[in-house]
Amino acid sequence: MNYDFYTPRPPIVSLGASLQHIETAQLVRRLPESEVAYIFKHALVQDGAYSSLTRHERKRLHARVAEILQRLNAGALDENAPLLAYHFEHAEEWRAALEYLQRASEWAARGAAYVEQIDFLRRALEITPRAQRAELAPTLLFERGLAFVQLTRWADARRDFTRALELLPPEQNEMRARVLLEMATVMQWLWDAEGSVAYANATLEFARATNDTNLEAGALSVLAFNKISDGMPRLGLQEYDRAFARAGDVPNSALVRGLEFSGNTMYWIGDYEAAIARGHEAIARARALGDSVTVLRAMSNLGQAYLGHGDYASALHVFQEARAFGQEHGIAAWLARCVAMESHLYFTLYDYAHAEKLSLEAREIAHAANFPPAIVSAAIDLMLNYTARGELTRAERFSAQTAAAIPNTYGSHRWLWETRFQHARAELALARERFEQALAHANDALQSSRATERIKYEIRALETRARIFAARSDVPAALSDLEIALERADVLRDPLLQLQVRLTTLKLTHDEHLADDARALVRRIGAALPDEPIRARFQAVISEWI
Repeated sequence: MNYDFYTPRPPIVSLGASLQHIETAQLVRRLPESEVAYIFKHALVQDGAYSSLTRHERKRLHARVAEILQRLNAGALDENAPLLAYHFEHAEEWRAALEYLQRASEWAARGAAYVEQIDFLRRALEITPRAQRAELAPTLLFERGLAFVQLTRWADARRDFTRALELLPPEQNEMRARVLLEMATVMQWLWDAEGSVAYANATLEFARATNDTNLEAGALSVLAFNKISDGMPRLGLQEYDRAFARAGDVPNSALVRGLEFSGNTMYWIGDYEAAIARGHEAIARARALGDSVTVLRAMSNLGQAYLGHGDYASALHVFQEARAFGQEHGIAAWLARCVAMESHLYFTLYDYAHAEKLSLEAREIAHAANFPPAIVSAAIDLMLNYTARGELTRAERFSAQTAAAIPNTYGSHRWLWETRFQHARAELALARERFEQALAHANDALQSSRATERIKYEIRALETRARIFAARSDVPAALSDLEIALERADVLRDPLLQLQVRLTTLKLTHDEHLADDARALVRRIGAALPDEPIRARFQAVISEWI
C-alpha cells in the first residue's frame, strides 16, 4: 500500500482527551479510586481491542507496563509479583517472567494461598525451557508438591515428588533427601505404610551419612508414625522422643507433624494434660512454618484433648476456630476430621440431634475429599447415635457401610477404627437383644483396646459388657467389669466417662455413696459447660437417671 503524502494527518490527541472520548462512547468507565483508573464495560470490547493489536505491539506494551510497574513498586515487588509475571509472560521476556512467578509462588505460600501458588508454579514449569532454566524444574516440582500436600491432594503431590526425584542430578543429594522425606509423609496418607517406611529409611541413611540431625529427626518422626499406625502407641511415642532429641533449633516439617501426631497419641493413651501441652506446641511450630494442614490437625487434636480433660468451653472454642481455619484454607480432608471430632463432643453431652447433624456434615465433606478415615469415623458416630436413640435400622445401615470402608484406611491407625467399630457393633447388638453377638463384639473391642493401650475404649468396652451381663441376669459378672471400669475411669479422669460408669453401676447397686459421686460429677460438668442451652439439655437428660 502506497503512503498518501497529501491527505492531512489528524492532530495528536492527549491521553486524557482520548480516555474522555472512549468513556463518552460508553466503552470504558472510570473507577472510583484515588489514582486515575479505567475498566472496560464489557469483556468482549476488551478482547476486541486487545486482538486488534499486532503480536509485536502487544509484546512491546506488556514490556513497557512491566517496566513501569517495576519502577513504581520497587519496594513491594513480592506483592506485585503476580501482575509483573503476567506482563513479562506476555512480553515473552521469559527469564523475568520466571523470576516473578517464583516470587509470586513464595508470596502465595506465605499467605497460605495454595491454589494460587500451584497455578504460579504450573506456569513457571511451562516456561523453564524457554527461559533456558530447565535445571529449576525439580525445585519447582518439589514446591508444587508441598502445596498439593497442604490441600490434601496427596496423589498429585506424589506425582510431582516422583518427577522431581527423576529430574534431580546425582550430585544434588541434599535436595533429594528433602524430597524423599516429604514423599515418606505423602505415602502415609496414601495408605502405603511399606512405601512410607522405605522412603523414611532412605532419608535416614543420607541424614546419618551427612550428620544432618534435623533431617534424621524428620525421618525418625515418620517411622514413629508408622509404629503407631501398626498399633504400638507407646513404642511410637518412644520413637518420637528419639526424634525430638535429635532435632536442631529449626525443625523441619516432618518433625513438626511429629509433634502434632505424638500429641494425638498422648490423647489416645489418656495423658490429656500432656496432649494439651503438645497440641499448643505443635500449633505454634506449624504456624511458624506456614504448615496449614498441621495447624488444623493439631487444633482438632487439642479440642478432643480438652474434651477428655473436662474443659468443654475450651474444646468448643477450639473446634469452632479449627472449622473456620479449615474452611478458609480449603483443607477438606482434615476439615472433615475436625467436624467429626466436634460431633463426638455433642454426642457425649447427649445432644444427639446436633451430633447427628455434624456427623452427616463430616461424611459429606469426607466423601467429597475422598478421605476414608473421616468417612469411617463419622459413620461409627452415627451408628452409636442412632443406637442410643433406638433407631436401629438406621444404625445397621451405617454398620454395613463402615465394614466396607474400614479396609480403605490401611496405613492410618486402622486398629483405632476397628476398636471403635467393634464397640459400636456391640452396642447395636445389645439394643437388638442379640446378647451372644454383643458379647463377642465387646470382647473384641476390649482385647483390641488393651493391646493398643486405648484406655477410653477399654472402659467403654467394660461398661458395655457389664450391661450385656446384666441383661442376661449375670449381675456378679456385670459388677466385676464395672469395678474395673470405675477404677480405670478414675485414673483417666474424663468426667463424662466417670459419670457414665457410675450411672450404669447405680442401676445395679443403688449405692448412695456412688450416687453422691455422680451428683458431684453432674455439678462439675454442668459448671464447665459454656452456655445455658447446652447445660439445660445435659441436665435434662441426666435428671432422668439420678
